[in-house]
Order: sequence, then structure tokens, then C-alpha cells
Amino acid sequence: LKYSKFAINVFVLFAWLLQICYICTVFKSSFIYEVQSTYAELKAAGCYVVRHGGEHDVWFSPKNWQKFPIP
Repeated sequence: LKYSKFAINVFVLFAWLLQICYICTVFKSSFIYEVQSTYAELKAAGCYVVRHGGEHDVWFSPKNWQKFPIP
């Protein structure tokens, strides 16, 4: 079987895109886990969300009476 250079390039490009999608999925899932564990730690410390934002949430700490953003 002989394949054209175009077909081989398309196959290589497709394989490369699959690898990138897999890497992005792994990083996204680990990032979601980190965010969830951070939120759990903040809630355990008595902090709570003041406002949900598009890029970050604003939390309030009753221990030092300050607001702070969390991405």
C-alpha cells in the first residue's frame, strides 16, 4: 500500500491533535481538583464566597476581615 504525502501529513496532524487534546484534558482535570480542594480548605477555615465573578470569585475571611480574589 502506498499513501500520498498528503494522507500521511493528515494522519500525523490528526495524531498530534489527539495528543494535545489528551494533555489538555489531563491538565484540566488536575486543575479542577486543585480548585475544589482549595475551596474545601477555605470553607473549612470559615471563609465564604462574597461574589462569583467571570474570572475569579471574591471570598471573605472572618479571621482577618478581608476580602480576597481566588481564580
